[in-house]
Amino acid sequence: MTQPKLFRILSTFTPDEWKGFGRYVHSPFFTVHEDTVQFFELIEPHYPDFEAPELEAEAIFEALYPGISFSDVQIRTLRKYLLRLAEGFLVQLKLRQDEPYEQQALIEALEQRGLDALIPRLVDESRTALEMRTLRNEPFYSHMFTLEQLAWQQRLKYGQRTAPQDFVRMIAPLDYAYLIQKLGYSCPALNQQIQQGIPAQIPLLDEVMQYCRGAYADMPALVQAYYLTASLLRMEGNDAELEKLLSLLAQEGDTFGKTDMINLCGYAINYCNYRYRAGDSHRLQTMLDIYKLMLEKDLLFEQGRISLHQFKNLSTLGIRLEAWEWTETFIHTYNDRLDAEHRDGVYQYSLAQLAAARQQHRQALRHLQAVTFIDPFYRISYNLLLLKIYYECMEAEPLLSLTQTLRAFLRRKKNMSDRQQLAYAHFARLTRALFMAKIKSAKNLQAIHEDILQCEPLIEREWLLKKWAQLAV
Repeated sequence: MTQPKLFRILSTFTPDEWKGFGRYVHSPFFTVHEDTVQFFELIEPHYPDFEAPELEAEAIFEALYPGISFSDVQIRTLRKYLLRLAEGFLVQLKLRQDEPYEQQALIEALEQRGLDALIPRLVDESRTALEMRTLRNEPFYSHMFTLEQLAWQQRLKYGQRTAPQDFVRMIAPLDYAYLIQKLGYSCPALNQQIQQGIPAQIPLLDEVMQYCRGAYADMPALVQAYYLTASLLRMEGNDAELEKLLSLLAQEGDTFGKTDMINLCGYAINYCNYRYRAGDSHRLQTMLDIYKLMLEKDLLFEQGRISLHQFKNLSTLGIRLEAWEWTETFIHTYNDRLDAEHRDGVYQYSLAQLAAARQQHRQALRHLQAVTFIDPFYRISYNLLLLKIYYECMEAEPLLSLTQTLRAFLRRKKNMSDRQQLAYAHFARLTRALFMAKIKSAKNLQAIHEDILQCEPLIEREWLLKKWAQLAV
């Protein structure tokens, strides 16, 4: 049964936040209903799960109002009051975490009370505190614009003279905040365009790009980074612009904030992957370099965990670039950052993939045989790797059996497109054909070669061509 909204919110509180919320609830300034306090004290021992039978509506009512007939309305009312307190507490946490918001609210409150004389000093203090911060992202420029706007309004209110630089000082951060948002939200559409071929019709983007091109040298680093990214994704950029972007990510990334850095690195990786698939082979190394930067800056982890997808991307890139030592170190170092349920299977698979790439096929097979459970995300790759190892080790019966099993498995994959299923099925068929030619010294190698070249869609074409060339010698 779905938990009430109140309990779902409370279960996300950290232990320190939970203690703080207890003080918040007991504060007479925030809580006016004694029943709400008693309700909180009743559920307090059940943090953080809130799944005990004592938390059923009837049980709570009986504990709070013994001897009185159950009222669902009363329980809902108590939950609503405590929910409002929980939401208010979250707002207070946000204000404490973001001092400019808090200062802005204070300035507006003083203005409403006619205490304008106190505002200029507070604006100056807030501006100084904001400028001391490392981050130079969209919230920074939005806050700076608000402060400059308040200062300008105060000058107007008291008839003080304004100079052109006052307007520039106010408008510049507004422009930067807009450009970061405009380009930041345009990049996902442009990224989708190169990934899926979906045209991106974005109003005013041409004008924004033209402006950024002319004013590039005077813009903040984050605006520059988004402009360069958009230029690359629009296929207007060149290698020099890519190098500029990579330099900004490495040197200025700490001023961008985690979200913008993750987004920019992701777009850069996707662009390099597009270039790699178009034949620019050295962009494979660029992709790995970006991933290494993300590792260095702790951008690949959520709550201390790395996703299966990212782990696979990194280990596969390292293997393709034959960075054997780096890849092995990565697998051993970051394996414990994977989700515990899939950790052992991914670990053994990754070591098998590395061993197979180093032509240690028997060792690779032992790693795969040690896998007791593999995540569905890895299942196709696991089977393809196993098929390659059976080919190299001349394991005829297992290989022929696996090609049959793989075809049945693909038919059951409802979440896979027809094109993807065909690409994998063609690989299994051609691997089987090469294997049969290998063990029988068949004379139809030329026909197999033409099939590999012309077959669409097909994965691992390079591997198949390499195996064909070994037979054709």
